[in-house]
Amino acid sequence: MHRLENEQSLARYAEWFIPLKIVTGSEEWKKWAAKYQSEGQGIPIIFVVRADGEKLYARSGSLPGIELYQMIEAVLIQSGQIFDDRTLLTIQTALNEAKNELEHGNTAAAVKKINKLSKYGTPGDLGSYAKVAIDAGNFTQKLIEKGKSSLADAEQKLTTPSTAIEGALALIEIANTYRPLAPLRNDIRKTRNKFKQMPEIQNVLRQAGTLVRARKLMKQPNGLRPALTMLGQIMSEFPDSDAATLAAQWIKEELVDERDAGDTTKMYPWTSNNSHNIVASLVKGEREQGTGAIKQVILKKQDGARIVVPYQRLSTSSQVLASTILDLRETATQ
Repeated sequence: MHRLENEQSLARYAEWFIPLKIVTGSEEWKKWAAKYQSEGQGIPIIFVVRADGEKLYARSGSLPGIELYQMIEAVLIQSGQIFDDRTLLTIQTALNEAKNELEHGNTAAAVKKINKLSKYGTPGDLGSYAKVAIDAGNFTQKLIEKGKSSLADAEQKLTTPSTAIEGALALIEIANTYRPLAPLRNDIRKTRNKFKQMPEIQNVLRQAGTLVRARKLMKQPNGLRPALTMLGQIMSEFPDSDAATLAAQWIKEELVDERDAGDTTKMYPWTSNNSHNIVASLVKGEREQGTGAIKQVILKKQDGARIVVPYQRLSTSSQVLASTILDLRETATQ
């Protein structure tokens, strides 16, 4: 201990060890000796214990001259990566933030937080025996296992026709959420490569990709119109698909508030089947006698001009929008 604390040539090792002195015969010694066996009976007995409690050295007798250097170098090989206090604090902060995000259901944010540790090594195994590093590794492994379980579930749904679109959407979400973690990134790539040989599943994945991009656009300024175009394309190209059903449902959920359906001044984006775009309110709709099918709609543009548009001239997404608003209005007046 004296040499480690005072010899200049050993100074670089000093910060990597916490020296402890235990008097033999004491209660502390009895506990220590019961846990860590040593070679020899003489005094002093030198122990080196790793941060995780693993015994690396335990022998009787002092270590003169170069023997102390040799012992230190030998145990350091088994000690893993040694972080300074600042790095340990950074790891602890990232771990706390990731845990908080996961507790609030934000898995993607948790992955991003814990992946900040990649600058120090593999997030799931930083190669350190410090408690906080082990805790961070265990937490990361929990995220990885959660992702693998979700991936297996998505794959099962994707290969089942009745749940294929649900599985495809889940696979895309898993990729967006867990891609930063290398082990899952490899698994996701393998899964996608496997499905490349299955045209019917590739078709569902393409539909799901369009749905996801449209949903994202709906949340962005000026993104509503291109989102509606994309959803309309799905409904036109795959009219009887689960993807088309979802597209129509999203239009109803995102564009039409039941409380505003009766407002004939509320503006909506409209698209014709030849890609002509306007922003207008829906004044009224006219239905065919007998069938009750919508025949035409009357729209009022921002400048006050009214136009009559045959229902069939509207794009698929605009037809869903018009029928949803009219259905809500008619239900409210019944």
